[in-house]
Amino acid sequence: MMMDQEQMDRMHQNWSRMNHMMEDVPSTKSAQERRRLLEEHQEAMEEQMELMHRNMMGPGAGNSGMMGQGMMGGQADNNQRPGNGADMSSEERLQFMEERMNQMQLMMEQMLRHQQQLDKK
Repeated sequence: MMMDQEQMDRMHQNWSRMNHMMEDVPSTKSAQERRRLLEEHQEAMEEQMELMHRNMMGPGAGNSGMMGQGMMGGQADNNQRPGNGADMSSEERLQFMEERMNQMQLMMEQMLRHQQQLDKK
């Protein structure tokens, strides 16, 4: 269930876009512009969460809520399903999990920054 480079690039572009939005919010002159930026940022976070969910949570996760079935599935026969991580080496699994944790950390930072801007209203 490793992401390909195109998916990873798209996720990194979204992070960059969200960071720029948060940097622009304090310098906005009008409440309307501030609201627009925060709405765009919220949409970008939702898009990023969808990308993370689709690309990092594993097969079958789309209908399972935020936690999904995870990389390893969650069913007794998970070693028989293609794309479930069973074909990964230990090193690949470790890299995958590290990247997943990094992505979750970045999302938490975005959520906190977003909330801080909302609190400044």
